[in-house]
Amino acid sequence: MEWNMCKNGLPLKSGKYLVIRLIFKHLSVDTMYFASDLSNLDQYSFKYKKRPGFYDFDSEYGYYEVDKVIAWGETPEIPQEIREQYN
Repeated sequence: MEWNMCKNGLPLKSGKYLVIRLIFKHLSVDTMYFASDLSNLDQYSFKYKKRPGFYDFDSEYGYYEVDKVIAWGETPEIPQEIREQYN
């Protein structure tokens, strides 16, 4: 998998991505949703910003923008043998 630095550009399409973000001076790898155009997605309701970025969901507050994402990469495919075992 290849990591892309956010300072060099964000993904070109919406979807789930692996991200590296800085949380209290520690690096963390998470899966986040990237939205390229929130204005077309009515399932999202943001009071303040509607801009491309990484978002996560909290059951109490709903979707929120995630800051301090420093790199992103494509999520790998689930191997076929694992998929067959659990489907």
